[in-house]
Amino acid sequence: MKKFSFIIILIIIIATNNGFAQYKNVFAKQNEKKTYDTTIIDPDYGIMLFEKYNPKTGGSEVRNNGGYAAQGWIEDYYDNGKLLHKGYYVEGQLKVYKNFYPDGILEREFKSAGLSNGELTTFYKSGKIKSKSLCAETFILKYEEFYENGQLEYLEEYDKKGEYYIRTQNYFENGKPESILELKDPKKLVYTKIEYHENGNVKEQGAVYYSRSAGDYYKAEIWKEFDENGKLIKEVAYENGKPVSEKNY
Repeated sequence: MKKFSFIIILIIIIATNNGFAQYKNVFAKQNEKKTYDTTIIDPDYGIMLFEKYNPKTGGSEVRNNGGYAAQGWIEDYYDNGKLLHKGYYVEGQLKVYKNFYPDGILEREFKSAGLSNGELTTFYKSGKIKSKSLCAETFILKYEEFYENGQLEYLEEYDKKGEYYIRTQNYFENGKPESILELKDPKKLVYTKIEYHENGNVKEQGAVYYSRSAGDYYKAEIWKEFDENGKLIKEVAYENGKPVSEKNY
């Protein structure tokens, strides 16, 4: 009888140990940290993997950690053990973070800029600034993009609601302007726009209107066109973005 009881107890202990071992394996798998290879780096846009958790750059997803919304600092790594991402999460959404290239060079950084805005800066693999974005709630207030030589390539700035441009500027790599759009009448949303030849001379210029109903910009009034030497060669009259007459010189 004692021998039988001992066998029963032994079976229970073995079963309990096996169950505990299986639980440990499951628990370990649940807490394994996923690593990433370099294919997550988009050749044009960089490391976009975590932007879905940043509401100020348009993200709407919640990151889970162990079945719960992520809280506090979280780090992610490449397969080679190098740091990929370090971010501070509140209820599964990013508040501040940094991403890194596999060699440790900073790829992007997001931080607070005032009470409600955030600033996202991205970098080339060389470490030079690639772009800067001033972000409000789900839209961009100001965006700048740079050539790798440090020269500003493109700038766009919006009104405080992110509805329409205040200005846009494009530049050639040599630093000379390519096109400039500037708001002149905020009530009627009338702009002036100038486009340039690469030698710096004006290519064409005229008025641009913004239509709230169409959500688009269109040419209006008289536009003047010039050759590379600055000589006036044509005038074109526009209505609602369509040419209605022209005069050649």
